[in-house]
Amino acid sequence: MASLVSGTFEMSSCVAHNLCLQLYLVRFDWLLFTLKATLPAIFKVLYHPPITYFYAMKITLQLLVAITLIAAACNSNTPAAENTAVPKTDSTDTVKNYLPVLDLIKEDIKRVDSFAGAILLRTSKENKKDSNYIDLAAFNKSTADFLPAELELASFQNNYKESSFVDESSQVVNFMYTSTNNDATVRKVVLYIPPSLGTDKVNRVYMEKEFKNGDTIISQKLTWKMRSYFIIAENRQTPDGKSIVTTRKAIWDVRLFNEE
Repeated sequence: MASLVSGTFEMSSCVAHNLCLQLYLVRFDWLLFTLKATLPAIFKVLYHPPITYFYAMKITLQLLVAITLIAAACNSNTPAAENTAVPKTDSTDTVKNYLPVLDLIKEDIKRVDSFAGAILLRTSKENKKDSNYIDLAAFNKSTADFLPAELELASFQNNYKESSFVDESSQVVNFMYTSTNNDATVRKVVLYIPPSLGTDKVNRVYMEKEFKNGDTIISQKLTWKMRSYFIIAENRQTPDGKSIVTTRKAIWDVRLFNEE
């Protein structure tokens, strides 16, 4: 992923800006090359009067032509970059470039299947805690809560609204998707992208879900930390008003096994 900006996800603006910057750098290198090639000859003219006036003028004209072409090219390309960054299109034709939540999680699940040496599952229910190691089959079954059909790309783009902002303290970019359908199970999804000198990558996904199982209302808060762990905090509200809270945390980064 290219560099990201707060507000609406404007990838085309970033690409246009980077392209314009690269063009300017290329032209600057061309100017430096021309100066290196012609300055020795100019000094030779200044310190060796016998060289003809015509030769001196030829060198000077070469420099002037090079500088003029660079200036003209820069001026002609600046508006094009601006037009690319902020296209004028009808709102009904806007293409949604939502981040592929399910694909990101599925890719991390494949990494666990391929490389995880051990998977530790910690559970907490009504102040009772337990921990044990689970196999890949149990792990894959437990990831189903992170893969709802509502987040399939077509449904995701049609039924969720995107917003984004940058956390000023951490400089982490937050992409938030909220449901526009009151009957949706997944109410909110947030993807976190920390600052990076290289390629920007999602390092955490957060979801909020709410649904019914018979007369019981179930609300879940789910966190998926790439290459590390997932957490499912679940609250079951029974018809008699009783609240049952359960937390499950599966860890596959062995460096985190000793952390609570």
